[in-house]
Amino acid sequence: GEEWICGAFWGPRKTLLPTKKMDRKPQNARSKSAWRLSGALLFFIFTLPKLATFFLNPNPTSLRNIHRDMDVIIPALKPTCVTKSVLDGIQRYIKPRRILIITVDDDRCKAFAKMASDLNLDVNLECVIQDTIFPNLTHAHVSDYFRQAHGKQERYDEDFGDKRSGWYFQQFLKMGVSQHLPSLSEHYLVWDSDMVILRPMEVLRDNTRAVVHIGGHILPTYDATYKRLFGVQPASYYEHTQKKSFIAHHMVVYKPYMLELLGNLSLRYSEAAPSGEIQGKFRGNSGNFQGFRKDSWPYHVMDQASAGVGRGSMPVYGFSEYSTYISWTKQHYPESQFILTTQRWRRDPLELINKIIRVLGGPSDGLQVCCPEPWMLWLNWLMGFDYVGFELATHQTLNSRNLKAHCNFYES
Repeated sequence: GEEWICGAFWGPRKTLLPTKKMDRKPQNARSKSAWRLSGALLFFIFTLPKLATFFLNPNPTSLRNIHRDMDVIIPALKPTCVTKSVLDGIQRYIKPRRILIITVDDDRCKAFAKMASDLNLDVNLECVIQDTIFPNLTHAHVSDYFRQAHGKQERYDEDFGDKRSGWYFQQFLKMGVSQHLPSLSEHYLVWDSDMVILRPMEVLRDNTRAVVHIGGHILPTYDATYKRLFGVQPASYYEHTQKKSFIAHHMVVYKPYMLELLGNLSLRYSEAAPSGEIQGKFRGNSGNFQGFRKDSWPYHVMDQASAGVGRGSMPVYGFSEYSTYISWTKQHYPESQFILTTQRWRRDPLELINKIIRVLGGPSDGLQVCCPEPWMLWLNWLMGFDYVGFELATHQTLNSRNLKAHCNFYES
């Protein structure tokens, strides 16, 4: 059978621990396991003093003054128990002017409104349908672009599909709102819908400098696309001698800088492609290219992401909005950033526990979670992290597929 313990999915019960019975295990093996567990606990205890330095956070009252004029952008495919915790954390610890949810249809907007009502949010929450933001770009347009670039219908659906094109589209939305939402605040915070805040966070220092977190994946494909887009390597950051990524699942955007970046991309696209080709991609939406020339940059991004893999494959990880904006800003306006020197967030709320399980010979899947439980949040808060991720079972394993079946829409 399958087993859920304290909100965590353990998978098939028989795979939880090694199949050999403990009473048949050699004495030296049992001793080795005990030493491993003791070592892990000692390591955790001796790292607490270092982690204690993370608890020196700004006063929540001062954060209210810093962030009170800031909007938060959250693209969210559907309302879930995770997004409920995300909204609660943002209103509790960021205290922005308003939260703008970008989702797919009116029904999900109503569900988000119900969620906000249940939480008694004291922050104004507004919902925007994703296909209404760009005047000439929708999820279907992005999907069609990659479908045509791929060449074969069946391979597109199997290898890439609409879900991956949606992954690109939500990145374009995070950047494009600077062009198409006139009421958006001068500084706005982009926040991923699966990252839960654990404590008061300073995202804008002295009302001018964006606080930049480090960590996340380092993918050569992101760097290669950036170089094709701008002709230079992206900015980098090193903690001691270890290279760190800027893909920390959120960023503070200064609209004038983002508009300059997007204008640069659109200009490069218009210079690289014949005008007839550009108009052909937009034909059917508008007969006047000049009226929406500023929207050509997503096609330039898709072109350059695709250039790295050729026609026979799809750029599954071809672009990062976080890496692009933060690198570009660091290269052009470094004084506008305050880059933290250590990673203060975690991708997996049960990372430490899963490491111990693997050391003890448990399954490689370990524990996987759907909904944030108080003890999970408390554990990561105790370890000094500012926020923690609840990305839903990204690995294609049996446990992941079983977990996805349990993680449904937010139920009112």
